Amino acid sequence: MKQQTIVFKVSDNLKKEMIDFYKDRFEEKHPPYSVFQVKDYDCVITLYESGKVMFQGLGADIEASYWTENERIKNNRDINSEIDAEKKKKEVNTISKLKQILDKYLSAILSIVNHKITYNHDYDQIISSPIYIKTI
Repeated sequence: MKQQTIVFKVSDNLKKEMIDFYKDRFEEKHPPYSVFQVKDYDCVITLYESGKVMFQGLGADIEASYWTENERIKNNRDINSEIDAEKKKKEVNTISKLKQILDKYLSAILSIVNHKITYNHDYDQIISSPIYIKTI
């Protein structure tokens, strides 16, 4: 098993149920903007005011599965599909941003490559002249 972090937005009806379920194990101190935090031996559960719940630790998947199943049964939500869709959306955004950065740098490199750089000793200056590069 490995450390995991699972985050999803819980429905209002389950938010109340979660508070009730964990109320005897609330940590005295909890993160800002959180409703509660519970530290189990293999999982830390934090419910935020926004409605997002975070499960962290070796037992995160087991603890979260109880609540994802409740979402499916009581609210007809497939949390795992929602999490997968969010991951794919982030991956697409990351790939798009990387492509933009690469295009920018490639363009800059090509503009340098497409110039002949010479030094004029008489006038002590560097001269950049565009050159034609035949593409295949």
